[in-house]
Amino acid sequence: MSFSKFVFKSSFRKRSRTIFTLIGITIPIIVILFFGMSMALMNDTNYKPDSDIHIMGVFKGNIGGPPLVDDEMVNELKDENGVENVVGVYSTAFISDNISIPVLGLNSSDSDFMKIKVFDGRMFNDNEKELVLSKKELKILDKSLNDSLLVGNETYNIVGITDNPNGGAYTSLKNVQNISSNDKKLNQINVKVKSGENVTKIGEEIQNKHDNITLYSEEGVNNLTNMIFIIFRVVPMIIAIILTLVFMMKSVNDRKREIGLLKAIGWKTRRVFMLIISETLILSICSFIIGSLITILGEFLIEIYISHSKLNFISFLESLDLNTFLTTFGIVLIVALLAGLLPAIRASRLSPTEALREE
Repeated sequence: MSFSKFVFKSSFRKRSRTIFTLIGITIPIIVILFFGMSMALMNDTNYKPDSDIHIMGVFKGNIGGPPLVDDEMVNELKDENGVENVVGVYSTAFISDNISIPVLGLNSSDSDFMKIKVFDGRMFNDNEKELVLSKKELKILDKSLNDSLLVGNETYNIVGITDNPNGGAYTSLKNVQNISSNDKKLNQINVKVKSGENVTKIGEEIQNKHDNITLYSEEGVNNLTNMIFIIFRVVPMIIAIILTLVFMMKSVNDRKREIGLLKAIGWKTRRVFMLIISETLILSICSFIIGSLITILGEFLIEIYISHSKLNFISFLESLDLNTFLTTFGIVLIVALLAGLLPAIRASRLSPTEALREE
């Protein structure tokens, strides 16, 4: 029997141990993948608004929706010292063909600031019932450019298509305010500070001049993102290393006699070392495959639930971020090598005589 065939059979020989090992490694992988797919959308700088400060209303426990601010504040903030640009938006959702579609309302002149790029068709006109849809929503709704879409009791024309990975629809601020029945209201204001100005200082000045607002900076968001990164990627990785280490150490302890026999019949220390490392890699890669399948299926079901549609599975696969899976696969290999190192060293150093004496 070849070495590679022996390693593969040995990895799955004891069913209970193999199942526990696969479960122990798969769960952290699922956490890393779910987090990675979410962060890929949040951190895509090609579609991130060009703002330094974000302003919202103060949440007072109202069930009716998110806290709002008056759109008059946009012009007031433009007069602040050190402020380069201010853009107000309103995000909500509308129902069309029994499908819930997220929509962002803004002035068409602010589309560049909000990183909304139309690759087919054109940007909407502020005074018309027009929409720009993402490719994702077009597939969900089974619509094409220049088709019409019923929003409430009004008909909107699809005039542009964007490839924003966050998906959604885009139309004029006035249209979205009408859809939400919140005339002259916004749920977020984005502020761009002039180059060289102190963002923290300007933020404090705005906060002091305006009551009933919640203000946070992009720097604060980035710090929070880094903290979340540590929690949802580094911590699962550490857990995966510990679990893999425990399972592989137990595997070595349970197989002392077998390892002693292999060394007695001529297996060199290096070959025993490679046996344990190879088994760890095989089990980790299998866990990655299982974790990937569970994550993809879970994300697909969540998308269907959120959008209330019969989303095409092939289209969904095309929208996934391949880099997330490649990065996670790299993490899995690192976990396998780190976790398998100590058990492999211990197995390779076993004395054939002492190992064969084990009961």
